Amino acid sequence: MPHEKSNQGVPGAAVKATPSPAMDDSLRSLISPPSLLRMKAMSEASPKASLPAKVSSSPQASAPPTTSSPPPGPRLSATEVIDLADAEARTQGYDLGEYQRPQAHYAATDGTWSVSYAQKYVDGMGEVGTPFSVTVEDKTKKISIVPGR
Repeated sequence: MPHEKSNQGVPGAAVKATPSPAMDDSLRSLISPPSLLRMKAMSEASPKASLPAKVSSSPQASAPPTTSSPPPGPRLSATEVIDLADAEARTQGYDLGEYQRPQAHYAATDGTWSVSYAQKYVDGMGEVGTPFSVTVEDKTKKISIVPGR
């Protein structure tokens, strides 16, 4: 019993003892993830380390063409543009029954659509309606009507 009391009476006696390498491994196994998870983490870390290099080089290679060249084509379809132009023309008081069905043309140089409304020819009555055109900006959908002559 006296031996037990002497160990209990000295606080931190076990802490001051030099730990053995086996004890360090056992402590690590208690406080760190299981070895299977450590192996998975190490194997996943290797590809991720090389991934940023690939990702960073990829945008550099693709960035100059997108910034120096216009987009490959229009965002809007011809049908959408004609629908927008028709709605604006009606809002401005044009009777689309007096005009031939328009066709939309896209100008890639400035990114605008042009929709021309030509007069209808009625038998015996000549021309009906004054021609006009509508421009639609592809990116913003801004619409402008240009009255005919």
